[in-house]
Amino acid sequence: MSKPNGYNPSFKGSVEAAGFLVGTLEAPIVLPVNPGAAVIKNVVNILHSAGAGDCDDLIGSYSKVAISGAGDSGLTAVGSAPRAYVLAGVAKEVYGSQPWASHAGTGAITAMSALSGKVDVNADKFTASTVNAGHFHIEGSATVTGQFDGVMIEAYPDVTSLDSMLALVADAGAVVGSVIRTSGEFTNVLDVAAANSAVVVGAGTYSTADGYLVIKVGANTYRVPFFSAVD
Repeated sequence: MSKPNGYNPSFKGSVEAAGFLVGTLEAPIVLPVNPGAAVIKNVVNILHSAGAGDCDDLIGSYSKVAISGAGDSGLTAVGSAPRAYVLAGVAKEVYGSQPWASHAGTGAITAMSALSGKVDVNADKFTASTVNAGHFHIEGSATVTGQFDGVMIEAYPDVTSLDSMLALVADAGAVVGSVIRTSGEFTNVLDVAAANSAVVVGAGTYSTADGYLVIKVGANTYRVPFFSAVD
């Protein structure tokens, strides 16, 4: 029987009805001694030159899962679920998923995101417990010594044109219940440590306050006035 294209006699896996299985717990892929700093399973290189034709939607790797006829209320549908496990031993860094976007040269682009998520609820009315564009779970009872954050955004010293560390934008006409909503118990709801001013409020000459921002520090209550117009 002829061998298929890409046949590798040392391949320790199998081809199943559901797809490809590369390595197993019983027969894993064995790396050579000192494999190097980067061990990468799959790389996709794409060259698209100017003038080679329109290419409005260029995707290096694409996985689509379409689920229809789902009538089981206990169904959990996951389009893609990368997982990284450290079973034993020591690792310097572990990433469940790490998107990376890099731009080189002076060519202009309209939008660039290392990670861009979209939730399309369409126009139908439906009932859902929660709908989130992004949702992070933190689980486990281990005591973590050192910094442990739900979401961490870092800007390095060579970044000189970052407009903002966090931008929340709602288009005109969008109905948003709240810009930021917190629930639960916290040690600090907002903890800002910065070399420069942490909060800036536009200055002006005011007369009568139209509202207050109430801040409670222990048993003390502070009210910061806000005004709808400048005198």
